[in-house]
Amino acid sequence: MKELFKKNCQRIFIRDGKIIEGTIEKEKKVPLDSKIVTTLSYDNTATVDEECNVIVYDNKKRNLNSPQYKKQAEGRKKTTSNQGYTRGVQRNG
Repeated sequence: MKELFKKNCQRIFIRDGKIIEGTIEKEKKVPLDSKIVTTLSYDNTATVDEECNVIVYDNKKRNLNSPQYKKQAEGRKKTTSNQGYTRGVQRNG
């Protein structure tokens, strides 16, 4: 089935929003010259604004209404209802 699908499927290549006839050759990667790499310097200091205050980035995306978060919340409810064992361990500790 897979081979039949491959034979009957036509490959379409799109570049810059236009359909290209034929095939496209992969762009070759240019090897990086070590002399160029040694001239580069990388500064890992925190980014600051005009008043020299550190800009804190929080790139975590959260959707608390997503199915994943809802499922995790339900799971937490199930584990919090079984606190008898945990409290016993805390008293003995």
